[in-house]
This record gives sequence, structure tokens and C-alpha cells, in this order.
Amino acid sequence: MPPNASPGTYRGCEQFLMGLCEVAADYHALEERRRLLDQDHHRSELLDLAQRVHSGLSLAKTTYEVANEGRRVLDCDRFSVLMARGRRCRLWATSGVSRFERRSGAAKRLEKIATLVRRTDEPAYYADGQSDALPPVADAMERHVADSHARHIAAVPVRLPADDNEDDAPLTKKRSRRRRPAFVLIAEQ
Repeated sequence: MPPNASPGTYRGCEQFLMGLCEVAADYHALEERRRLLDQDHHRSELLDLAQRVHSGLSLAKTTYEVANEGRRVLDCDRFSVLMARGRRCRLWATSGVSRFERRSGAAKRLEKIATLVRRTDEPAYYADGQSDALPPVADAMERHVADSHARHIAAVPVRLPADDNEDDAPLTKKRSRRRRPAFVLIAEQ
């Protein structure tokens, strides 16, 4: 404003700025409402996932539900559930298919990645040619990406909860060993 403007001009500018502030306040209130609605929607998706996963006692049905609903909740292209069997991991379910060929190259590569991730007990991520994992895991992910054309992979080990009675048991050699993860979840984009 020029220093020699009339008082009416100052009042007009003040009213204009007050109007701008009201519009900005309305915008921020609507953005906050949208953010809260998005959070509520995501929370209800997670509750729906938990309800569907816990609806049956069959391991095959449960892993199938985790794979399909997990893919939907995470919004990824493929979500796989692998379970530990001895020292190796075995593919139990992958999203979008009710049956898969365990001897296929993709299944074997996923099992290799899961076995290595379980052994390291650390999540591994691969994105556009870069990996934060140890060299064996990163190499396995790169081989999988070369054949599957995925751009992003996340492999996360999942440990079963400890028994309540385990705290009361005396410390034995078997109990003192760190428990390995029972499952590995792999998401691909």
C-alpha cells in the first residue's frame, strides 16, 4: 500500500485480507477432514483384513486371505506369504491365484529370497536397481527382478508371538536361542 492512501483504501485491503484468511482457514479445515477420513478408511480396511484373516482355522485359507487382502490394503501388484519349513521357506499363497506351480522359477526365486531374509532376520527392500539388503539377499532380489520385471520389492520376516508360559520357564539352552521368524511376507510392485 502506498503511504498516502486514504483510510477507506486501508479498510478495503483489511477486508480483502480477512476474506483471504477465511478461505485459507476453510481450505485447511477441509484438508484436515479429508485426511481424517482417509485414516478412518485405512483403519477400517485393516480391521476388515484382521476379521477375514481370523475367520478360519485352516492355514492354507488364512495365508490365502492374508495374500489377497494384504495386496488390496497395501495396494501392491503381488503379495506372497511364505512359511518356514526347517531351514528353508516355502511359498504358501500368492495374491490373485488360488493355485500356483511350486516348481516354477518365480516360486523358487521367492522361496530363495524368503529363506535368505529369514536367515538375516532383517527386512529387505529393493527399489529401481537399489537394495538396502546384504549382498546375498540383494543378488537374489536382482535375479527375481530380472525375470519378473518388478520395480519394487519388500520382504519382511514375521515372528510368531512368544508363549505366555515361556516367561515362567527356566532359561534353557533351547529357550536362550533367538527364535527365527516363522513367515516372510513379500510385496512386489
